[in-house]
Amino acid sequence: MPEENINIEQAQFGALLANTRQDAGSARPDMWNSPGAGFPDAHTVTSDLLHCADSENRQNRECSDADTILRRAASGSDTAERTSLYREVENLFFGEGGIYPIAPLYVRAQSLAVQDWVTFNPSIFGGEQYDKYMIDATTKELERSRTNP
Repeated sequence: MPEENINIEQAQFGALLANTRQDAGSARPDMWNSPGAGFPDAHTVTSDLLHCADSENRQNRECSDADTILRRAASGSDTAERTSLYREVENLFFGEGGIYPIAPLYVRAQSLAVQDWVTFNPSIFGGEQYDKYMIDATTKELERSRTNP
């Protein structure tokens, strides 16, 4: 069996878009990193990334029942119904017997250490909202007095 090489290359975003088009031919890589969600809605990842016609369909996937359900979910306004429809699509894509149009090989994450005298809700999308941080000055001074006698 011949030795195979795995080449990892960093590409500018424009080149990545050009090389992952369906007609890119030999320039098309075997795998690439797709951008994450732009805002916290299931439509951003599922439909914008995976729909066979309403996305750029970079995985060259044939249309299926999942795409019909994605369109219903995208046009719905009832949150519970949309959640149920997107869950159904996830099962069609990634459940037992799913078609697996993409493989999530890694997920970006970060660790955050916070003093117990700081209260805030971390930002999931966009920049951190530092103006929303609350500091309990009494607890902060108590903690400092314990560590600096």
